[in-house]
Amino acid sequence: SNYQSGGYNNGYNANYGSNSAGQNFAQGNGGGDFANAMGQFGQAAGVNPAVMAMGAAATTKLVDDTMKNFAPMTANVSGFWGTLKFYFSVDNNYVVRKLALLLFPVRQTNWSRVAAQGGSSGTQGKAPPISDINCPDLYIPVMAFVTYILLLGLFKGTEMSFTPEVLSDTFSSSITTQFIEVLVIYGGNASIGDAGGSYSWTELVIYTGYKYVGVALTLLGGMIAGYTGSVVISVYASLCSAYVLVRWLSSEMPDPLPKRSKTLLLGLSVLEFIIMNYLGLQVGF
Repeated sequence: SNYQSGGYNNGYNANYGSNSAGQNFAQGNGGGDFANAMGQFGQAAGVNPAVMAMGAAATTKLVDDTMKNFAPMTANVSGFWGTLKFYFSVDNNYVVRKLALLLFPVRQTNWSRVAAQGGSSGTQGKAPPISDINCPDLYIPVMAFVTYILLLGLFKGTEMSFTPEVLSDTFSSSITTQFIEVLVIYGGNASIGDAGGSYSWTELVIYTGYKYVGVALTLLGGMIAGYTGSVVISVYASLCSAYVLVRWLSSEMPDPLPKRSKTLLLGLSVLEFIIMNYLGLQVGF
């Protein structure tokens, strides 16, 4: 037969074209080693190797194109993860010092950010929290917010009025209130033009998230000392939070502060004071 005498290739060439051409296609840009291997497998299995090579090349191209489409998304995820790592780079010493600053802010004299040194990777050229007490971090706001929610659940439990909806409602109302505050700060800063500062959305979320330290302390104080204790703690913590927020925001503004900047900062401090007292005292003791 043709197959036994080597005439298979002649028959194949007459019907499908050159067998070597299919192998050359498999070894070229149309699929690389994978296409070549599939072509050899097809020949061994009695299947047209050129068809196998073309199919393998098409599959390889599809995979490559898909990976290229996902490349921007992968880069965005990598950048987001890098940002999270930056704002979570804290240690015990930083946490203690930062809490002391939040609760006793008048002791702080320097509110400016520190520039990144040497090989340390900073956001916008700034040092990470572990190297700069004035750098915003995500660890303390997140932990304070979780503590606030848990304390609220504990308080409602002691009052025999706990329901799962209490936690979800408190969570959603707190996040919504903070989101509105961030929008107000961002919009107010944009409205004053060159008299404003330069802040990222992440930094504004962090700055407004530090209030949960005072809110959690207010709730804890109310559980221990009742309504009077909660009011005293809430007023003090609100004043501290408003003062800290204004000092951090003003550190990114022109020096000396223009009148527009002072007006904005005064309004934001009043807003922070109102929101903190609302969150801390809304549960009722």
